[in-house]
Amino acid sequence: MITIERVSWGDPRSVALRARMDDEMHERYGSSNGDEDPAITAEPEPRAVRRPVDRRRLGPGARRVR
Repeated sequence: MITIERVSWGDPRSVALRARMDDEMHERYGSSNGDEDPAITAEPEPRAVRRPVDRRRLGPGARRVR
């Protein structure tokens, strides 16, 4: 059975839990992937934003041209 309990930020149990979670996250996602290609983790280049066409301004018979 799982019991959820609110504790203060400085409570020794919360400090220990955060340390365990940090260790787990570092193990899972941390620097252990040092041989990974930097292009994989690089920020993607921004893409052009297309604004939707207001068909009301074009008239009732307006169609989208591809």
